Amino acid sequence: MKPKLSIVICTRDRCSSLIETLESISLQVIPALMEVIVVDNASSDETKSTVLKFTKKHKNLNIRYIYEKNIGLSIARNKGISEAKGEILAFIDDDAIPDNKWSLEILRSFKDKKISAVGGQVNLKYLEKKPMWVTDKLEIYLSKLVKSNKKIIEPPDYIVGANMAFRLSALKKTNGFSSNFGRIDKRLLSFEEIELLRRVKGIILYNPNMKVIHKVMGSRLTFRYFIVRAFWQGVSEARLDFIYGRPKSLDKNFSLKLLLERWVRALYKPVYKDTIEIVIDTIKYISYLLESNRISFFSKKSYSTLTMRPKERTEGEPMPPIKRVSSGGIVLNRKNNILLLYKRSTGEYLIPNGEVIEGETLEQTAVREILEETGYKTVVVRKIDVSEYTYTWDDGRTYHKKEHHFLLILEDQRKRSSKRSSHEDYTNKWVSLNEAVKLVTYKDARECLGKLRHILQDETSQT
Repeated sequence: MKPKLSIVICTRDRCSSLIETLESISLQVIPALMEVIVVDNASSDETKSTVLKFTKKHKNLNIRYIYEKNIGLSIARNKGISEAKGEILAFIDDDAIPDNKWSLEILRSFKDKKISAVGGQVNLKYLEKKPMWVTDKLEIYLSKLVKSNKKIIEPPDYIVGANMAFRLSALKKTNGFSSNFGRIDKRLLSFEEIELLRRVKGIILYNPNMKVIHKVMGSRLTFRYFIVRAFWQGVSEARLDFIYGRPKSLDKNFSLKLLLERWVRALYKPVYKDTIEIVIDTIKYISYLLESNRISFFSKKSYSTLTMRPKERTEGEPMPPIKRVSSGGIVLNRKNNILLLYKRSTGEYLIPNGEVIEGETLEQTAVREILEETGYKTVVVRKIDVSEYTYTWDDGRTYHKKEHHFLLILEDQRKRSSKRSSHEDYTNKWVSLNEAVKLVTYKDARECLGKLRHILQDETSQT
């Protein structure tokens, strides 16, 4: 069944926090309507194994692990968009805990077809004691967003990336997040969601009942962190204003005159909390001016808005094909019978095959997929062929797939338990080569079997 809601979690080197987010998502009240996509943005910790173990444990959840080698939050989110199959796509951070009715509130919010995006409430949970100087104003840098009433969002109002959802059809028309915004490793760029919202057509809603708790680690409760965060906030704000212009309502709270007045008051009557705020705001103001001047200089040469803002797709323009690479093959036993997978729900006969995971060779993928899908441990003998084809899935998107086929033999005759969460729908069938050619559903599988016939005939004639 096609999911109604796709939940995308982008993560990098935070597997211990990620598992808490996944556990909380498993407690949602509508698991049958959801898919969960974990986008691993080049983690160096145990993220992959953590997700795979969780997937095996929670077979009632539709969870997919996707690896994205190019570092950047916007890049990872765009990967999630390309993989999502639900009508609605929600983003949540890997250090956020959703309310049990979070997913239900998201779907309720989109009942009105005019709604294109929804954001919700983000409360903070401090994992270490909160410093006295962290004021309500500074908590904005920690992604806090608490508003009491449901309302329509218009600039300069915003929603927070830790808790937001979109109608997938609306996202498709924007070409996704701009890579000029959003965190890239240690560069704490932001505003990627704010920039995207400027390009989304339709109503943007804030729903206070769509709640998450955002965990605040001790590493974010230092003066240095707020200084760095404010610096990159200024850079991000300058880039946004360069593209769209600065709203007049913001100028009242962000000017050199106002900043100097605050410094005078602070020097005349020092208040610790106020002084910290002023220092941080000053850093943000300086970085804003520096980035604005830098952009202005380069825009006179080649730095135009087209390099900052993704080109919007026109109505009806197709999405670029999503590329997939998979590997699998034909398994022979001692009697030269061939192992096929019979999918009971569709009546299809298939050759075992699956998507290549980052870091695997094609041969390793073929062996792993066959073990997971059939329960048999195999050894690669040789490569048979490579097939390429393009198809359109029921989500309306086009995929270009390259399948690598190998000839494999059983390492031993024992069948192990299948690791595939949906393996109950599949049955192993051992058949002769001639029967396999008649049974397989797809043309590329028949062609692969035909090439295998020639290989076996050549080997027989040589002996």
